[in-house]
Amino acid sequence: MTRRDARAGSEPDRPAPRLIGHALRTRDGWTFDPSRRWKVRAEEFASMGRNTPFQGWELPGQVLMTVLNGRVTFRAETLLASAR
Repeated sequence: MTRRDARAGSEPDRPAPRLIGHALRTRDGWTFDPSRRWKVRAEEFASMGRNTPFQGWELPGQVLMTVLNGRVTFRAETLLASAR
């Protein structure tokens, strides 16, 4: 994934995420925005587990998207909403 690809998936009023990583397989990767903040809400977890000592904490940095075998496996809700 290139910086241009990351900019295409970012919100128009925000700069493109600064950290883009990839695994050894070229079709795996992630996009991480260290400037974005988010609040831990166990009820919004994708997993069935709801136990967390960080409930309600506001944390720095957020994963915006993950890709596995060329398929998007996670995309932050804010990206989904802005794409509509």
